[in-house]
Formats: sequence, structure tokens, C-alpha cells
Amino acid sequence: MSKRPRRAEERKELDPTTVLTVENVEREVNYRLPYFRKDRKPPAMGSEGVVEFVTTGPAAAGEEIQTAARKYIKPDISNASTTDPRGAREPVTYELAELEVLQAVSERQHMPTFLGAVDDHEKIYMYYRPWCPTTIRDWLERPFIPNSSELPTKASLQKYGQQLMLCLTVAIHELHTLKPPVLHRDIKPENFCLTDEGRLVCVDFGVSRLCKDTSVRRTYAGTVKYMAPEVANAQRYSRPAEVFSLGAVFCEILCLMSGVRPGAVLDPLLKNGNYSSERIREKALRFLEMRCRDNENLKDLLVIIREMLSTNPHDRPEAWKVHDRLRLMRTDYTCCQEELPDEEAEDIPSPPSEEDEEALANYNEFE
Repeated sequence: MSKRPRRAEERKELDPTTVLTVENVEREVNYRLPYFRKDRKPPAMGSEGVVEFVTTGPAAAGEEIQTAARKYIKPDISNASTTDPRGAREPVTYELAELEVLQAVSERQHMPTFLGAVDDHEKIYMYYRPWCPTTIRDWLERPFIPNSSELPTKASLQKYGQQLMLCLTVAIHELHTLKPPVLHRDIKPENFCLTDEGRLVCVDFGVSRLCKDTSVRRTYAGTVKYMAPEVANAQRYSRPAEVFSLGAVFCEILCLMSGVRPGAVLDPLLKNGNYSSERIREKALRFLEMRCRDNENLKDLLVIIREMLSTNPHDRPEAWKVHDRLRLMRTDYTCCQEELPDEEAEDIPSPPSEEDEEALANYNEFE
């Protein structure tokens, strides 16, 4: 196979000194909470902070009221080892690490636009657009078709579900090909939102890291249910672990595309385990095989998902390869049909840390 084309533009490495500078956007942009309290509470988008809907003040003649999302985190939640502007390795709080990642990904495909942040000495407030109150988890539980007042049909759900798969691979590819690359580290339906028009937006970078060196990838704080086997077994991991987590999300989307809500079938199968368990994973895949046996397109999707969920990380396709296969399966996509470059950034796997072992221990104790 010939080598994939590179992007025409040259990516510049992020300057950490510009990221850790906090500016008072509240004074300049004049965002405020809406009057009605019901408009302030979105679905949960992460355990480390609260996301609120905010708007600008009364608009002048001819101007529109702008909306945005405001996420606030208490500065003392936790520490994450990363590289500070002086080059030394020191503890940096999660919200500063999230600010760094949020600015790095700003305005890229399927990423939020970072507006700024403010520190009031008690909380860090981060502002970004767009405001998206609906997550893929919501869509899986209450299916709908964007820009349509009609009830979703199996055909329309299959079309939109496959569109979401295509967009998800682009979002992960965008993170992995940044310089330095970003590992999201908590890929799950709750962390991807949908605008009113149906556009996918990746949110909640609270546990993401800019991988400036291999030691940054020595921690994993993702959700146990979607954790790759190498992470669950305290082995070294890298970008293929995220492809595995993405494959687990694809499983749930494919379940809905086959006509069954994943909460009614996959959740009971995973009750005593997670996708990292080969036994549990095979149960879910066999169920999907039965559901997809009469639809060639769904069967082809399941083949891709099986590869993404391979136990051996080396057997999993890269995000751009998944995208390449998905984009050739349909001709009616509304976005993300363009060919992606391969992932050229160095990808050295790193071992999990004590955070992984603690998360798994808590999970096993709960079970």
C-alpha cells in the first residue's frame, strides 16, 4: 500500500506559556447565566466539573445574543504530572492541563472553540463554543434524526449512525495527529456531544494529555467499561488503546442501527464485566452478528468493529484506516468524506500507573 499524503500545512507545536495564561473573558465578553434555572443544567459531561449554558447580555440593535458553554472546576481536585512553561516537571492541576488541551484542539474538526478562561481563586472557569446539551449517550437512549420532525426509521438511524462513526474517527484522528499528539483517555458516548444540527463535538478533556514525552502517557483515567485489555492488565498502552475504546462505542451505535437500544441488551451483557474481557466482548459481538446477519452493510461494519476490539493492540487498525474503510461504504455522507493522512507522530507505548490499578480495584470491589 502506498504511503498516505501529508497535510499541506505545517503544524506548529503548542507554546505552553500561552496556554497557562488566564484572561478575564467575563469582563470582556460579559457572559451570564440565563434567567431560568432549568437552562443551566446539561447532562453530565464528566465527573471533574460542571458545565453550564451561558449567554451574552442584552444584544444591541442588529446584534444576536451569543451562547457558549462554561465549565468550572475547583483547582484542588487532583494533580497531573505534565511539563510546565519552564521545562521542569512539576505537578499541574487538572484544570490547567485541560486548558492546555482545549486551546490545542480549538477550532479543529469536531472540536470546540476555546474562548478563554478566568480564575476567581476558588474556581477556574473555561468558556467554549458550541453549547451542546445532547450527548451520543442521549441519542442512544432516545434516538432522533437531526433537522427532522419525523420519527426515526431503521434506515435513517443506520445512515446517521454510520455518519457518527465516520465523524468519531475524524475527531480521534485530529487528536492523535496534533503536534504534540493528544490522547483523550476517556472515550465514551457521554464525552461526545451533538449540536441541534447533528454535528459531532468532542468535549471533556479533563483527563486528556498533550503527549510531550512518553512519561505523560504513564497515567490512564478513563472509564473502566471502555478500557482496552492492555490497560486493564496494567501493560504498556498507546493510541491503539483509544481505537479499542472507540470500537466499544461503535458496538453500541451498531446495536441501535440494528434496531435494538444498547441499554436493553449490551448493558445486561456487560453487567459483570466490560469490553476488555474477551468472554464478555464475544457475547456482545455474537449478539450483533445475529442482529446484522441480513444486512450486508451492517455486517461489514461489524468486521471493522471486531478488528478495533482485537485483544492484541497491533491487530487494531489506526483511526485513519478505520475512516478510510467507512468513507468508502456509503456515498451519502454529509461531512468527513475527505481522505485523511496517516498518523505520522511517534507513538511510544507507556505503562499504566497506580491510577489504573486503583480504578480497576474500585470497579472489582463494586462488582
